[in-house]
Amino acid sequence: SEEAWDKVLDVNLKGTFLCSQAAAQHMVAQQGGVIINISSVGAFAAQQQASAYCASKAGMEGLTKAMALELSPHGVRVVGIAPGDIMVEKNQQQSPWWQNHLEKNQQGERFQIPHVELALR
Repeated sequence: SEEAWDKVLDVNLKGTFLCSQAAAQHMVAQQGGVIINISSVGAFAAQQQASAYCASKAGMEGLTKAMALELSPHGVRVVGIAPGDIMVEKNQQQSPWWQNHLEKNQQGERFQIPHVELALR
């Protein structure tokens, strides 16, 4: 529904924009900082029954790249991390196919994303 679409894009894309914008103001003033946006493999690979989610994550990728270009002259880096399949509570209620996929391909659990440590260095 349009309401569900709006909710996903408001949280994932607009929320990322607003938080990044607020952080960027402080970082530009201090001439440095790093904004890290957490996207998803869904930005690059379509998933069934997840058009709003995939669109929002693809939008985050574009936003991250544009902000990186805009803020780099001010000493602010903007990076994105797009982890693969992560087990979260919502995924435990998905179809048997998705459950099987996660069991075979899961790359971590919430807050245990190995890529984050590399981006912070």
